Amino acid sequence: MGRQKVHVTLPSGEKVWITGATFTDLIQKALDKYGAAPPHTIIVSSVSFGEYTDEIFDVFLKPRWKPSTVETNKFLLDKHIHPYFDQIALCNIDVALVQKFFQTKQHLSKSYTKQMLIVLHEIFFNAVEDGKMSTDPTLSKRITLPQKAIEREALEPDQFYDVISHLCILDAEDARLMALLCFTGMRRGEVLGLKWECVKDRVILVRAEVTFRGNKPVYNDYTKSAAGMRDIPIPKELVPYLADHGEGYVLGGDQPYTQSKFDRAWQRIGKKIDLHGATPHVFRHTYLSLLAACNVDPKTIQALAGHTDFSFTFNKYITRNKMNMQNASLKFSDHIEKLTKKLTQPETLEPSAGKA
Repeated sequence: MGRQKVHVTLPSGEKVWITGATFTDLIQKALDKYGAAPPHTIIVSSVSFGEYTDEIFDVFLKPRWKPSTVETNKFLLDKHIHPYFDQIALCNIDVALVQKFFQTKQHLSKSYTKQMLIVLHEIFFNAVEDGKMSTDPTLSKRITLPQKAIEREALEPDQFYDVISHLCILDAEDARLMALLCFTGMRRGEVLGLKWECVKDRVILVRAEVTFRGNKPVYNDYTKSAAGMRDIPIPKELVPYLADHGEGYVLGGDQPYTQSKFDRAWQRIGKKIDLHGATPHVFRHTYLSLLAACNVDPKTIQALAGHTDFSFTFNKYITRNKMNMQNASLKFSDHIEKLTKKLTQPETLEPSAGKA
């Protein structure tokens, strides 16, 4: 177990830091070093990030944000920030830890991570004022945000076919998970938050998603954005995997997957079939790229993706894969061939009318 560090307020009002191997060791060191004062006169701020955020969210954070910003920031907290910081004591969060957090977000854009930095600053600002932290680590000039999102390439068509052709060897629920990712382009959280009541005869109603707070699943009756509330037609390839209509969640039944349950499922799937290094989100990229390769119009692809702007869909999600390039080349060749025939084929004269 690593050494711990807590913030101690002495009876005089002075704030100091104490380090030790265990929490008991921390208290004993504080008493030994600063005198055997009554316990109530030494305050150790060991509240966790998650506990403190819950305490101040409705009282101090929401009133500072516009309603649309509240929705965005709540999503960032549940999806990205809480899973990393939730159980960590506020007094143990320093600049290095914040920087390590952003290093795990290299695949995201700078504007996206900048918003996370703003959310963290709001929380740490309150924590400093409440005496839970000595300084706000987000104010450090040493923190570097990702400069450019790492591209998540879609699978090539042959790789995608290899995956879907082996779904039959998976256990029923693992196969259903993969089929939903492969044939709908839904986000992982939307798949895990899907309930049987939203699976109709011909469409899937995307109305919610599951995020994780540590290992605990959090069901949200909203999606990443308003455009995420959408209806996805069920392709015939997906129908067999939804035949055993049940109750509750499509994956998990009574309760949605925990983070660890999903991780175990993904590892189990990866041992049985070759995922070609793909993450769940790569299958979303692949689905949208294949739609583009099939000449589905941009606005329809945007709607199926659940994006507000189709330019974002095409700039971030549509990969220039081999199928797209080959289709473009074939179309170009066909056009040139037709044009050449038209220019080189001699005109056929209309036969003159015979004399009466």
